[in-house]
Amino acid sequence: ARATASHSERAPSLKAPKGAAQFGSFGECIRSQLPLACDADAYCKARTMAREFGVDALREEMRCGGCVDAQGMMTTDDHSLNAFARAACGAAPQRLDADENSALGP
Repeated sequence: ARATASHSERAPSLKAPKGAAQFGSFGECIRSQLPLACDADAYCKARTMAREFGVDALREEMRCGGCVDAQGMMTTDDHSLNAFARAACGAAPQRLDADENSALGP
């Protein structure tokens, strides 16, 4: 069993993106500044914000949120909130019909 931090535990603010001091976390900041990241420009802005925030601070925030374990590996157990990682490793099977699956390719 993995030891995880409480989802209410806050990651320390090591460095925040410029102008983001009013936010308690990178997650809050990114949701406020880029509520819909669906194009190259938005992804570029998100990447810049993440770099300004810092890898260590992001990793700690993700650990506190239960998305990564203490070793920095994505969590995939029954308590994980990381639906994409759970689906990718087969821990949460996708419920798509044959037509939907065929559209994904071989």
